[in-house]
Amino acid sequence: MTLAPRRPGTPRGRDAVRKGGRTRAAILVAAEKVFSEGGYRAASVASIAEAAGVSQQGLLYHFPSKEALLLNLLAERDRPADDADATGLAVLDELSSQFSSSMQAPELLRLLTIIVSEALAEDHPAHLYVRNRSADVHADLVERLGRGVADGQIRPDADLDIDVVLIRALINGLSVEWLFNQDFDAVAAFDRFLRLLRDGLQPPQ
Repeated sequence: MTLAPRRPGTPRGRDAVRKGGRTRAAILVAAEKVFSEGGYRAASVASIAEAAGVSQQGLLYHFPSKEALLLNLLAERDRPADDADATGLAVLDELSSQFSSSMQAPELLRLLTIIVSEALAEDHPAHLYVRNRSADVHADLVERLGRGVADGQIRPDADLDIDVVLIRALINGLSVEWLFNQDFDAVAAFDRFLRLLRDGLQPPQ
């Protein structure tokens, strides 16, 4: 007698889906840890599988290659904040809150810092991802800050392209400083810059 395969909707099928989801999540957690410790190039599928408590075959069932694992991890972890919808000068408050939140997840911050640095090489598997993500973030911040020009919050001659470059460069630099020395108050330093920027962006009274 031939047994028909169970569908995902059956009890055993649902259990398999849940187990598969837990295994996938465990692999991503392990990959985040391993990649954040030594970067993409130094990591191996074997070391990630060991950290996740699965076989290499089991890891490759969920992610067919180390490259696929990295790109899935970035897509999973490097998501825009759900509440990133402020406009005008309120964008600066939003950025302050987001930067402060990033200090609560040092492993993720370390991962993103390392991968962005590695991805400067054109042959790195995350090169296009990082380049495109950077362009999208830049355009989004310029657009949302720019709405403050229309409603009079921000002076019309402000060079928002340059301002956004400065904001993002400072975030990256302060992140590195903080990862080397977590006694350094990176949030206070960033907020000081944002206060100066706010003063410079506001129209003269």
